[in-house]
Amino acid sequence: GTCLHRKRNNEIEQLYAEQRVALLRLAYRYTNNWDVASDVVQTAMLKFLRRFEHIAHIGHENHIRYLFTVVRHCAIQEANRQKRVVPMEDTLLADKLSQNAEDAALANLTLDEIRACIDQLKPQYGDYLRMRYVDDLDDAVIADFLCVKESSLRMIAVRAKRALRQAFEKKGIEVKNGHDK
Repeated sequence: GTCLHRKRNNEIEQLYAEQRVALLRLAYRYTNNWDVASDVVQTAMLKFLRRFEHIAHIGHENHIRYLFTVVRHCAIQEANRQKRVVPMEDTLLADKLSQNAEDAALANLTLDEIRACIDQLKPQYGDYLRMRYVDDLDDAVIADFLCVKESSLRMIAVRAKRALRQAFEKKGIEVKNGHDK
C-alpha cells in the first residue's frame, strides 16, 4: 500500500519536474497569460493525480502524453471561458500517440493511416478516440480529462467516430461497419 503510493507519487513528481516548462508553454499558447497558464497546469496536475490509478498501467511515455492532453483541455476550457481564440492542435503532441494504437479496432488499417486520420481531427475528438480505444479508459475518466460532463461525452463519441470515418473516406480508406464500436 504505502510503498506503492510513494512510488506513484515519486513518478508523478518526476513527470511534473521533467515536463513543467513544456506544460507551462503549452498552457500559455492557449491562455496568453503566464499566471493563468500556471493555474491551468496546477488544475491539470490535480486532475491527473486524482485519476492516475486509472492510467497507471499504460507506462511512462503514455503518462507524459496524458499530462499534455489534460493540460491542453484545461487550457482550452480556460481560453473558452476568457473567449480567446484557441490555436490549432500542434503535431508535436500528436506524435506522442502511443505505440499500442496497433490494438485499435480498425484491423485493416496501418498504424500510420490511423494516426494520420486521428491527427486531422479536433483535439477533443482525437483524444477521445485514443483514450477510449487505445487506452481503454472509462467514461468518467475520459470526461474528467477532457474537461466535459459525462453526459456530453456521448455526443463527443458520436461526433468523433463520424469525423474519423470521414477522415478515412477522404483518404480513400474503406472502413467496414463491423469495426464500429
